[in-house]
Amino acid sequence: MKTRFLPLILSACLLSLPVEPVSGQSETPSASVEGQQKQLHSALNELIDAAVSCMQEIQDEKSASSAPETMTKIMMELDDMGQQFQAAGVEPSEEMMQKMENQSRRIEEEVRRIAAADFYGDKQLKRFCLETFNDVLEDVADDDIPAATTEVIQKIVESRKETIDRTLADFENMLKGGPGFTRETAWQIAIKDSFAVRFEYLIMQRMLLMDNKMQSLVKEDGRYYDCHEIVAEVDGVEYVVQQWFDITPYYLEFSKEFQEEENEAQ
Repeated sequence: MKTRFLPLILSACLLSLPVEPVSGQSETPSASVEGQQKQLHSALNELIDAAVSCMQEIQDEKSASSAPETMTKIMMELDDMGQQFQAAGVEPSEEMMQKMENQSRRIEEEVRRIAAADFYGDKQLKRFCLETFNDVLEDVADDDIPAATTEVIQKIVESRKETIDRTLADFENMLKGGPGFTRETAWQIAIKDSFAVRFEYLIMQRMLLMDNKMQSLVKEDGRYYDCHEIVAEVDGVEYVVQQWFDITPYYLEFSKEFQEEENEAQ
């Protein structure tokens, strides 16, 4: 199963929201629900505007270099916002959904403009746009990047040895294994709730491996893994490396809860 960010990122993070409020299923939400909805709408509105502004401000090499990190943070906050809407049992208003759609189109226009400017010569920005907005830029070919050799991976491990050791020490109750460049050396995450997924990105951030190309769910020998393909630069050359995470405890717990909900629904 391969996953990528959808081009309409402003609405994609909210696709899992309930069709109607969870509590009461009433057409008239309570005052507390209305209050939560207003607060969430205000915060969501700020994030939408921030995303548009970030893309509009990409006009030169300097602004191009900082944009991927800023947009990634915004997208993570949007994902959190979607979960907050769901936890509150409310959904965005029709007006907000319309704004999200309109702003998504504006972002797509900016992405095409940036692509026409050859991403201002910034490789990281190019990769971010190609992977986040791949439907918008389907006619823009990506460079062929070779897979990292054993020697290249060894260089990465050696340069990050202190970080690897410190990470294992900092999270000794949640993390084993590593450094994750093969399935056999996968990071073993003991966390059973949804934080396990976010924890993967925390580890990759510590490892300075955040230019994520693709993510796959792999089942092997009765265990479940997330495998991330990441572009890393070594000695001035880009390579594709992998980061493997054994998420079996979380996956089994998630599957159990999902099956219980399915049974209750029936």
